[in-house]
Amino acid sequence: MPVVPPNSSYEGVFTVVSEQGSQFEGPLSPSNQYYAFLSKVDLDDTTQLYDVMFEVVAQEWAQNALFSSAVFLSAPPPVSPALIYHIPGIDQNTLVNTLGVTSIDFVAEGSWYLLTFEQAPGGNNSLYHPDIDKQKQS
Repeated sequence: MPVVPPNSSYEGVFTVVSEQGSQFEGPLSPSNQYYAFLSKVDLDDTTQLYDVMFEVVAQEWAQNALFSSAVFLSAPPPVSPALIYHIPGIDQNTLVNTLGVTSIDFVAEGSWYLLTFEQAPGGNNSLYHPDIDKQKQS
């Protein structure tokens, strides 16, 4: 039996459905909100400042790919457009207040947060794409 290719309207439907997800492919969040996995918290004993690193993914991507479906999915979600968020030299009070915890004892590597990034004048925080040789994302 010969293979019959699908008609153009059938292919068109799948093209439109596929294009709906393309708005979530970029690494930067339009709302500046990110699901953040706390990867590393190091205390510099000489300065008493913390070096903090998060692995972040845009809130819109996570909502679309992970949390929005009430249907059981048999395939894993696509590879996330993850970024690295690095905060060098942050003091304990700022870190605790930013993460919404009451003590540094509750700041634990492996914790998840929903962070909203705001552009701070003179801030030294940076978003990096882990696959592009640490070039800052803007």
